Amino acid sequence: MYAMLWSLEELEEMILPGLRRLSGELQKKIIKIAKTNQPVIAYDLAEATLRNHGYSPTEAVSIARSASWLAVAHRDKREESGFERIVAKLAL
Repeated sequence: MYAMLWSLEELEEMILPGLRRLSGELQKKIIKIAKTNQPVIAYDLAEATLRNHGYSPTEAVSIARSASWLAVAHRDKREESGFERIVAKLAL
């Protein structure tokens, strides 16, 4: 599991900047994608969603990486409530 290579704080640094660039409704869509899919699928779906919402390829890839890392946090950091902790920080 990849997330075991990174602390929760390091994952937050990879996730939060990208997802904070999104509007509330789009951010919710990307969070749902990350929560319900494996990281590779979350990346593809997030990128497609962002492109459909008018983001440039560069922006879509950057934010899709954040979605993929959020999916990793959901999968690998459950015992630390990592996913919920990161999502809660997005509201700040």
